[in-house]
Amino acid sequence: MTSGVTGATFLKIIPGARPNALGESACVATPDDDAILNTAGEKEDLVTATGNSQFDGLVNQQNLGINFSKHYSLNIIRVGVPDIEKTDDSGNSEGSFDAQNLAVILAYGWKPNDKLSLGFAGKFIQESIENESTSGVALDAGALYKYNSNWTFGATLNNLGCESAFIKETSPLPLNLKLAAAYNQDKLTLAAGIVIDPYNPKLNLGGEYQLVDILFLRAGVATSSSGINLSGGFGIKKNDYQVDYAFTPNELGNTHRLTVGYRF
Repeated sequence: MTSGVTGATFLKIIPGARPNALGESACVATPDDDAILNTAGEKEDLVTATGNSQFDGLVNQQNLGINFSKHYSLNIIRVGVPDIEKTDDSGNSEGSFDAQNLAVILAYGWKPNDKLSLGFAGKFIQESIENESTSGVALDAGALYKYNSNWTFGATLNNLGCESAFIKETSPLPLNLKLAAAYNQDKLTLAAGIVIDPYNPKLNLGGEYQLVDILFLRAGVATSSSGINLSGGFGIKKNDYQVDYAFTPNELGNTHRLTVGYRF
């Protein structure tokens, strides 16, 4: 095991456009039927598809999710890094290869009472790079507490589990605890969250404003030991359909995320 290094780092990437526009973990208290963000609670029947291009196409991610029977959610996440250059010991090119990552997540959520919501999820994880691969399993747990009509508090424990050795190295999964609070007043929602991670703690802030009946404007900031990342985006909800977009600038390249959904 290498100190300070975790495996399956792609699990840290939150797929949905809305949470990324709002500053990632700040959305733990306002998941809006996103079972990846927080497994807690009963959720509307919903199917979503998300695609994103990170760092100007260096990393690509797709997610297909479905909530059904009020309590259950299934998400399939794929993250790929294409065309990685392969060289010999002298630095001469020997072509290229791809890295592929997969997570299948089945979640269950329920409400013991009007104020408290709970949930948990099981994950199957697979990573592959060239001719090497590894797999593992993990658990998530989440809670939401609605203090009153304005305040909601959320907490999640993510990636509790193990992964088999990868290229002769065994690394722990990226275990973290997220805590968040959200304040809602009429058309405005403000949220703040922290990520308790031994290798990369974060403080995240986000806000959402309902400009008109179908249009939501969003902005967020995520701070960590590696710097400050700003984000923004919008959402459109019309009848049973929704579209969300997020944009995150970065010195390595811009990231665009698009999520489309249908409530059935």
